[in-house]
Amino acid sequence: MTQEHDPDFLALVPEPDAIETLGDGFWFLEGPVWVPGRGDDPAHLIFNDIPGQVRRRWDLDGTITELARPTDFANGMTLDHQGRLIICEHGTSRVIRLEPTGSVTLLADRHDGRGLNSPNDVIVADDGAVWFTDPPYGRRAVHGIERPLVMPYRGVYRIAEPDAGAPPVLMIADLQTPNGLCFSPDRRYLYIDDTEAMRIMRYTVAADGSLSDGGVFFDMEQPFDGEVGFPDGLKCDEHGNLWVSGPGGIWVVGPDGRHLGSIATPSVVANFCFGGPDGTWLFICASDRLLRLRTNVHSA
Repeated sequence: MTQEHDPDFLALVPEPDAIETLGDGFWFLEGPVWVPGRGDDPAHLIFNDIPGQVRRRWDLDGTITELARPTDFANGMTLDHQGRLIICEHGTSRVIRLEPTGSVTLLADRHDGRGLNSPNDVIVADDGAVWFTDPPYGRRAVHGIERPLVMPYRGVYRIAEPDAGAPPVLMIADLQTPNGLCFSPDRRYLYIDDTEAMRIMRYTVAADGSLSDGGVFFDMEQPFDGEVGFPDGLKCDEHGNLWVSGPGGIWVVGPDGRHLGSIATPSVVANFCFGGPDGTWLFICASDRLLRLRTNVHSA
């Protein structure tokens, strides 16, 4: 793995080898979300085990507890501006929201009269719009329910007003397998992983949410020295650096498209998030284990 100890990289991750294991023995972890403390409920991490169909919680005292089973092969998750949990379900091909009462609100399961492929990852924009990707992985065995695809494309969607029941609007339809996605700190750009193409795409975002100037921002097609991994989870830090899962672990790419360095992990990384008491801990879903690494940055 190249440039692992580049000075610019070490300014972000001073000890890239100091990875801690918080839990192991899982199947395949995804969708980590740091949940701020609310009232008597302290801050904690939640994450999904897709094949195991379990959602779990990790607390600062190190305990891991089960929150939900089954989960309809739930994958990516995020919080909206009201702190409600939004979940992508592979098994049902839908995006849902958990309400404070425990009820479920359907946000999306169809577009243009067809069932979605399998919503994978999801984010919420500053205006409250919900953006999600829709590759085919949840219509395959192990990580979903094997069934035929009915959608002619693998899209990226935007739900402009989720509280008003707005339908998902197709924003991008020409990617092979859209996966992780995130906004730049100034919200000028939207970045999206195209997993099977081994690249990160970038789009300019207008005030009304429309996209333009789409193109390849970073290409992972280079020698990997036998390392395994793909662009999947994607986050942007406060300085505009992109953190993306890739061959060997997590790659960090500067806002200029330069590969600053990589974090080597003991197993393939699907996703990760920033969190912890000061927001600088990196929680990593690495296949069968949950990891943690301390950094010097916060999420965008």
